[in-house]
Amino acid sequence: MMNIQFVVANDQVYVLEVNPRSSRTVPIMSKVTQIPMIEWATNVQLGDSLKDLHSQLGLLDEPLYYSIKAPIFSAAKLREVDHVLGPEMKSTGEVLGLGESFQEALEKAMFLGAVNPFKVQYEQPAYILCSIVDREKDDSIPYIQELIARGYTILATEGTADYFFRKGIPATSIVKDRTQIDQRLKQGDVVAILNIPRQGRMKDRFGFFLREQAVRYQIPCFTCLDTVKAAIGNGEEYHKDIRSMNDYYNRKVEFA
Repeated sequence: MMNIQFVVANDQVYVLEVNPRSSRTVPIMSKVTQIPMIEWATNVQLGDSLKDLHSQLGLLDEPLYYSIKAPIFSAAKLREVDHVLGPEMKSTGEVLGLGESFQEALEKAMFLGAVNPFKVQYEQPAYILCSIVDREKDDSIPYIQELIARGYTILATEGTADYFFRKGIPATSIVKDRTQIDQRLKQGDVVAILNIPRQGRMKDRFGFFLREQAVRYQIPCFTCLDTVKAAIGNGEEYHKDIRSMNDYYNRKVEFA
């Protein structure tokens, strides 16, 4: 079976790439485990036994590090493509994050070496702009409260701000005016956008505009509360030293 990436522009279908099934996952697993899976699978199909390939059989010991693969989206290159996730494949690549803890590996994979906006000490007031669909408002409360506790100021569209106000959460209301929103984002003090939409792909809706502006001004945009939860983390700090793959392969004890 094959994986095929299509892009549709002006009713014209373009093929970006065609790959064998698991052409991304298997090489990444080989990199993490140091087992040449494709080469060994080919040898087995040609008649070799696993015992001929390696002296040990069975499950590998768990490594002393965590590995997380995360998708990469090319929203900045593919205009008018809504990056709210759906059943279709929208990623154009992936990144591998390695770390001595789950949170370290996750943040490396999520932010591609950039700064996690929820773990920065800002010298000036830092704002988080929220526009959250009704069905997710209740679940968002613990994360909003945690961000406020960390010193962030909440901006919210009218319906979301009104809900926060009723729950005793301080939030500044902002009108869903595209010119006003654009001017606000230009100021550079909105460090993240939480836009949990009703549905994506509708270009005339405000949420689509907001997500486009996030791409335009390179502001991290979260469209799922699970991702918000992962980015906020548990307050854990970790070493941010750059390590080679061999540092992980040769690891025998905890990193210093």
